[in-house]
Amino acid sequence: MITGLLLTAALAHGELPPPDYRSELANAAADEIRRRAEEAASSDDPFAGMRAAEEFADRWRRRIGADSGSRRLEDDAKLAYELGLGWRLAGDEDRALAALNRAIVEDPSMVAAHYDRGEIKLNRGQVDAAILEFQTVVRLKPTGWPGHFRLADIARRAGDAQAFEHELTEALRGGFSFRALAGDESWHQTFSHPRLGPVMRRLITVYQGDDVMGIFERGPGEAPPRLP
Repeated sequence: MITGLLLTAALAHGELPPPDYRSELANAAADEIRRRAEEAASSDDPFAGMRAAEEFADRWRRRIGADSGSRRLEDDAKLAYELGLGWRLAGDEDRALAALNRAIVEDPSMVAAHYDRGEIKLNRGQVDAAILEFQTVVRLKPTGWPGHFRLADIARRAGDAQAFEHELTEALRGGFSFRALAGDESWHQTFSHPRLGPVMRRLITVYQGDDVMGIFERGPGEAPPRLP
């Protein structure tokens, strides 16, 4: 990994690195944006911190990202994605969405950008648009669980037991665990739902086991039984 010092030097002197180093520099720049975004989120003025992160990204694009081609677009997408995450942490969904849109324009195959854009749209009540994003996540990464899980969650909210079971099964096959939902009261309510509850019980039995079943049978916030 190219060090942060090399990145800083390249930015300071405006040197265009050899093509073989471009992706490493883009990764270093993305790491720097991520660091600045995390600091901004915990500061008194997160917007000011994110504006500084955007200025950093603009300098990178002007000085190191000056060449053209698909490689440039993929590298710019990394920076745009990190800016999108940073703006979400700062609480500005409009700027986050704009950055994620840019990331997807520059790299349509960026799974994480589609996923996060889907999260924002779902949070805004744009369910159909969110479904399209999560379906894209599944198409781009069919063996991963996040896209399937979000589609299962949307089906759960709609009371669609068939789609709920299908997507949740695919999520479990991709490595999802019901343990991640142990503190989510809405999923405990789903466990008792007349149509969706039996689906959960069946999938927990097949893929997880008695210990996970016990988590949902006890209910949210209830301590596990003491061992003798």
